[in-house]
Amino acid sequence: MHTVEEIKAEYRRLDRILNIDTSKIEIAFSNRSAKRHGSCKLERQSDGVWAPVKILIAGFLRDDDEKFWDTVRHEYAHAATAVITGEKHGHDALWKAVCKKVGCSGKVYAENTGVSATAALSKAKYKLVCSDCGAESLYIRETKLIRTLKAGRKNNVVCCRCKGSNIRLFELR
Repeated sequence: MHTVEEIKAEYRRLDRILNIDTSKIEIAFSNRSAKRHGSCKLERQSDGVWAPVKILIAGFLRDDDEKFWDTVRHEYAHAATAVITGEKHGHDALWKAVCKKVGCSGKVYAENTGVSATAALSKAKYKLVCSDCGAESLYIRETKLIRTLKAGRKNNVVCCRCKGSNIRLFELR
């Protein structure tokens, strides 16, 4: 099972490659995460510069070596681009270039693993199913989309895959 200390050691190694310092960034595991593999929180400083302050890695990745290290480097690339430029970069060309330098796949969205799918299903409170194409989405929180469907305003919601408006809401808990 991977540890925060292992992540910090990897970030020190990557810092030497890029000649930057990310040692002040808080690193933690998120046991709340069910779908998202990681996140890098940036905050605007008083001088207007964006700086990374916290990196979260999904707890369910601790036992999946390949996905774990790719996610750790993916989030590092977000932090590194902000440290280098003082700006947010999302998944742009500069971020992808940093990914390449630090050995990250550069994929924007992580593929669901058996572990992440199980974690998502165990924490999900809502499931949306498109009756037209069969697409399914799981939600942990009651989002605006869920509230819209609960209010019976189905015409305001479309499937992201087929653009159909025949979306059914299931409450799992």
